[in-house]
Amino acid sequence: MKKKYEIEKNFPFLRDFIFRIKEQFKNSSSSIHKARNEIKNLKHDDLNITAKSFKIPNFFNRLIYSFFRKSKAKKSYLHAAKVGDFTPKTIGYIEFYENFLLNESYFLSEYFKYDFTIREPLLDKNFKNKDEIFRAFARFTFALHEKNIFHKDFSPGNILVKQKDEEYIFKIVDINRMKFQALSFNLRAKSFSKLWANDEDLKTVSNEYAKIYGVDKELFTKKTLHYSRQLKRNMNFKKRLKGERVVD
Repeated sequence: MKKKYEIEKNFPFLRDFIFRIKEQFKNSSSSIHKARNEIKNLKHDDLNITAKSFKIPNFFNRLIYSFFRKSKAKKSYLHAAKVGDFTPKTIGYIEFYENFLLNESYFLSEYFKYDFTIREPLLDKNFKNKDEIFRAFARFTFALHEKNIFHKDFSPGNILVKQKDEEYIFKIVDINRMKFQALSFNLRAKSFSKLWANDEDLKTVSNEYAKIYGVDKELFTKKTLHYSRQLKRNMNFKKRLKGERVVD
């Protein structure tokens, strides 16, 4: 079976491990997320590894990813090089081909031992130091934007948080869908919409962001709330059409 891969120069010793990733992944019971794709924590000697297995595309998309577009695994790898320290340390990716078409693919990074995602303080009104966490998150997001990084799925489960002493360290994951460009005022405000945050929490975030950004707090917060409410309206409208439960 043909394969394509790239491994970061700091991890040449993982070459054989990555070549056997299908077996390693299948035999591991440490799944931490399973939906369309699956994520598992693996181990090689003393190194903890997070491996993401991408769902095998349908026939049409197998053609597209084989000959015209980069696979999600490869895009994750290439994007990680641009995102740098904002995401867990990259190890590599590998693609397996069957009859010249993309079949299974994996993206690997070092395991980042986080304490919670940003989802927890967004959902728990009594979460300890939540306002402090939100202000730190605003500073992290501003630093991300200043590097011309826009995460297209900047949603709660994709933002990991680790507390170290009195500081909070943030990492973004699920990075195959990104934009790398200078961010306008509107795009910066829009980036918070997928948090699905309530207005008060979003105000805390946007006020801190506006302070660092050096723009009018009221204007930036108004724009941030506009995009957040707009997305909620659109998503809830679709849910109502499907008869699904609506969450404001």
